[in-house]
Amino acid sequence: MSERTLGMQRELAKLDFRVCVDQFLTDTAECADVFLPSTTMLEEEDFLPSYGHLFMQLMQPLIAPQGESRSDLAILQALADRLGFGPDMAGSPARWIDQLTSTFQAVSHASLKAAGGRLWPEGTPRVPWAGDKFKTPTGRFVFPAAFDDDPVLPSADFPLHLIALASDKSINSQIPEERQQGTPLTARVHPTVAQAQGLGHGDVASLVSPRGVLRVRLECDDGLREDSIFVPKGEWAKHDRGLNVLTEPRYTAGTGTAYNQNYVRLERGV
Repeated sequence: MSERTLGMQRELAKLDFRVCVDQFLTDTAECADVFLPSTTMLEEEDFLPSYGHLFMQLMQPLIAPQGESRSDLAILQALADRLGFGPDMAGSPARWIDQLTSTFQAVSHASLKAAGGRLWPEGTPRVPWAGDKFKTPTGRFVFPAAFDDDPVLPSADFPLHLIALASDKSINSQIPEERQQGTPLTARVHPTVAQAQGLGHGDVASLVSPRGVLRVRLECDDGLREDSIFVPKGEWAKHDRGLNVLTEPRYTAGTGTAYNQNYVRLERGV
């Protein structure tokens, strides 16, 4: 485990009391004094604003909360009761959805439910800049003259871009634990990248960064870029699958933590 991962554990350990609310016993949950299981999107009513589109959506439960899990709202309301301001947090999910949607014309809990759970806010164009008219002095799109971004680039020692990809089988670190045991994390590379180190499809190798080392199993694909290596994000360090053993503790302009601006090399051995 890298110094960075140990550093995160060390900093969390300085806190007097740690509570984690999650659906899985992730690496962060392992650092907590108390773990509160939260419901999944299948077990609670909630409001979903746009993400990659402009629809407003109503999340509706398909099953009752499982085991001792509670929604985030229920957990916060119970905490508010104990801290003496319960009335300020009281109310059903529908009441809070109405408050959240109050700035959108004709969008409410009732209207979302009547529409089958999805509405396009009135006054919002279906196609952005459909008339090819942008909010610039000329009305045309203008490329920035310069980007205010982190100038860090790959070096000769660490020449490969480490790209952490989302998976259709998980949401960030919300991954069933049984899926992360057995074989090393899969890393997808162009065959020439593997061959340069005397490696091939299915071989176990190491990804090395200035921060640490991660064992991976190679999957060669000649449709990939030769300057990059692709790994799934969100898996856990306690199963030797966590990418944070490799990533730098810095930020990049406009994107937050530089998860996709880290550089590694591929090595034989484990």
